[in-house]
Amino acid sequence: MKTWTSRRIPLLIASLLLSACAAQTVPSDRYYRIALQALDPIKPLADSPQIMLEPFQASGVYAERALVYRRPEARGALEQYRQQFWLELPALMLTDSLRQALRKAFGDERVQARDARVKVAYVVTPRLRKLDQILGPEGARAEYEVEFVVTDEDNETHFVERVDLVSPLADTHPQSFADAVGRMAAQANQQLIDRLARDITN
Repeated sequence: MKTWTSRRIPLLIASLLLSACAAQTVPSDRYYRIALQALDPIKPLADSPQIMLEPFQASGVYAERALVYRRPEARGALEQYRQQFWLELPALMLTDSLRQALRKAFGDERVQARDARVKVAYVVTPRLRKLDQILGPEGARAEYEVEFVVTDEDNETHFVERVDLVSPLADTHPQSFADAVGRMAAQANQQLIDRLARDITN
């Protein structure tokens, strides 16, 4: 009887340990959207020329879905979260955001996709340069940098608009970062629209 009991005790302990492990919540992947921020209501420009929007260009870690962050101790090196992802590729969401903003400013029928067979006066090629969450002792912040190259159909440059924005974050949660990116993307889109409007009317 004593021998049987001594054999059963380790089995009971192992069973309890396995039950405890099974009850623990396994961390799951989380996905974030770059929310499309509403711009101030504006009246579309009359007789606006045709504008073609190329998809956002992104390279390196910015062409992937994992959120990117940087810590001071890493000496400028970028790191990727293991379980924090954008819902879609950032380039896709940013292209959608810019397309909506341009159509609101210049009219739906005046903003074309790459495969449209119409003569256009402006070709907008956005290039994503930075999309970082900065984690430091002085507080967290979001950094967003984009370059808008605007040419004609023959690739002659009208202008290049560079936008480099920084937004303080209330906390280090990835959702705060995603919200800030949405606001900065809207600000960058508006800056491009203002520049385009000036170029069109001059």
